[in-house]
Parts: sequence; structure tokens; C-alpha cells
Amino acid sequence: MLNQHLEKRLKLLGGLPYFNYNGLAPVKVNDKWGFITPDGKSAIDAEFDKVFFFTEESAAIMLDDKWGFVDVRGKLLIKPKFGDSQMFFEGLAGVKDYQNGKWGFINTEGQYQIEPIFDMVTGFSEGYASVKIGEKWQIIDKSGQLLTDEKFEDLSIFAEGFCFYKKNDKWGILNKYGKSIVSPIYKDFKEQTKLFYFYCENAAPVCLDGLWGFIGHDGKWLVEPQFGMANVYSEGFAGVTKNGLWGFIDKNGKTVIDFQFDSVLVFTEGLCGFSKNKKWGYIDMTGKVIIDAVYDMALGFSGGVAYTLKDNIIGFINEQGEYIWKNTK
Repeated sequence: MLNQHLEKRLKLLGGLPYFNYNGLAPVKVNDKWGFITPDGKSAIDAEFDKVFFFTEESAAIMLDDKWGFVDVRGKLLIKPKFGDSQMFFEGLAGVKDYQNGKWGFINTEGQYQIEPIFDMVTGFSEGYASVKIGEKWQIIDKSGQLLTDEKFEDLSIFAEGFCFYKKNDKWGILNKYGKSIVSPIYKDFKEQTKLFYFYCENAAPVCLDGLWGFIGHDGKWLVEPQFGMANVYSEGFAGVTKNGLWGFIDKNGKTVIDFQFDSVLVFTEGLCGFSKNKKWGYIDMTGKVIIDAVYDMALGFSGGVAYTLKDNIIGFINEQGEYIWKNTK
């Protein structure tokens, strides 16, 4: 199973149409959205204007420009009444109040547990969420109380007891008590930082003096900075670049798959998406190509299937590269 922090981070960013939660994934049919099972069968009819993934027994759906939530049978749990919505994490979901345009958090009954007073929020992780007022971010717990009075330029999710924070264009690390254990020294590196500055499998990729390496929970180097770019660890391997090409290293920094790819995803269920010459395929953990690079876009495997795009056909393929569901529209 995909590391919970990586999965949560990707879901918060809208990155992967996973089957992991309740065995359902969102699909678009004739300009409306519904949900299917891993064998490609319809589970919830496509009747919504927009949807999010299922998390914690419910999914956010939009009807007539308002957001609500349905259960795994498609039954309405919380009627559409919000201006925007995120997903449920740890029993709370961030929603945008339709009247005042501010964000707060609701419980599973659809009632505000934390009032809508924020300009933006993230989902809860390990009991904490990030909230934005004006141009600054702060950290709150599930009662809405601040973890620390400090304000930050940006924040990651809490993962494995720690959170990355940004001040003066550099990143440092907070512990779960709001205390800085590593001063802001790590450099922001394009938008990759937004996705990968957090701990996963007891390590976090960081950029120092233009090179990426990995640190442990104590802030000390596990793998010295030596790479042009780096992803998080997943299933024991991390994607890194040398001379502009991606390969994979193990927890000791040893190269386990040679540098040969234009781009890579992360390993999920023993497979990883890669691209060469603008086409995507999948390799196993030995670097062997399992599914040829013929797709225009590909996402990670989850529940034995992966989302792909090829010749204007979107769909889910199995580990043999066979479609279990596709839609030419």
C-alpha cells in the first residue's frame, strides 16, 4: 500500500484518481462525473458536475455550483451548500462558506467544527491543518487552537511527527509541539518543493546549495546532497536525477535503477511510471519495462489499476496494460 503521507499529499493536490478508499474512483462520462469499481463497472451514476476522491466513507460532489458529500452508494450525506470543498481527513473536511467566501472545517454531520474565517486551508494530518489568513500560514489543531503563534510563508503537511515551514524563502522543520528543530536553510526549488518537502519512510528530500539529498528526523543527512532533483521515498526507493536523467536509489543512496528516464513517478504496488521521448510506461523494481511507453500520460497504480491517456482515450489499465475501463470522450 502507498505510504499514507504520500497518498494524502497527492490527494490534497488532486494528483491521483485512486481506488484505495472504498474501491471507487471518479470518472467523467458525457460531461458528468460518477464513480466506478476496479473492474470498470459503474458504482455511482455520472450525475455530478464535479467530484473528489472518496476518503473516509464519503466523497465531495458538486451540483448547481454548490458542494456536498455522498456515501459509497451515492446517497447524499451532506446536501450541497458550500462554495467549494476539500476531502475528509481525520473526520474533518475543509469547506468554503457560500455566503462569506471564507474557509472552515465541517464534521461528518455537515456542521462547522471550526468556523469559516480563513482564506485557505489544507486537510488535517496527524491532528493538525494549515490555515491561511492574508498572505501568511499558521497551524491549528482540531479545536481550532493555534499550535504556535508564529506565521509562515508556507507549510507542508505534518508527516511522521514533523512539518516543514518556510521563512525568508528557505525551509526549516517544526516538531509536533511547534518547536523549530531545524532552522530555515533548505532552498525552495521550483514547484517540486510544494509536493515533496515532507517525511516519507523516515526520510525527507531537501535542497541545499542547489543539490538534493535526504535527511532523517533529526535533520542529519541520510544521503548527502548530490542530485539535481529528488522525489520522496516510496516502497524503499526514491527517484533522483543526475545529468538531467532520472534513476532510483535505495535508503543508503546506492543506485538501484540506472539514470535513463526523462521523468518518473513514485513506486506504488511494485510498479512505477516513467517517461521517455514524451511517452509513458511502467517499470518494476528491477528497472524492467513491464508496460511499454506508449501513453501520453500515466499515473500511479492503486488497487491493481492505473489511470492513463493514449490517443485521446482516457481509462484505467491493469498490470498487463489491458483496459478495464475507458472513455473516448
